[in-house]
Amino acid sequence: GSSVGSDCIDGNMRLAVKIRPHFVQKYERSKCVGGTVDVQKREDSLKMCRKRCKRRRGCIAIEYNAAAQKNCILFSSAPTSFVPSPSAQCEVAATDCDGLAGEEEDNPSPTVPPPTNPPSTYTDDDASGGDP
Repeated sequence: GSSVGSDCIDGNMRLAVKIRPHFVQKYERSKCVGGTVDVQKREDSLKMCRKRCKRRRGCIAIEYNAAAQKNCILFSSAPTSFVPSPSAQCEVAATDCDGLAGEEEDNPSPTVPPPTNPPSTYTDDDASGGDP
């Protein structure tokens, strides 16, 4: 078979799965401390900083500081703590399914009431084995 473009191999479509960070821990008015800084860039907004992280392989945390020349810092390992800063925000992505538990606290899922027992088809007389 023939190949067309980089998405085809021997006439078959190539499948690629990309996992994007999902920021579940958000610390407003806080700077990230620790972790490994991967890159620092200027971005016009926190939203654009998040998008930059989502496009960069291995990015799992960001710090955005609008007052510091719109500084966007991308981390390849999670910050270990946070310090107060009036114009910064630190956000950390879930790195496993357990990390999503924090999201449930912020956005609780609807609770399902416990199942009700269906009405019983036997009476107390039946339970005694039929003896008088």
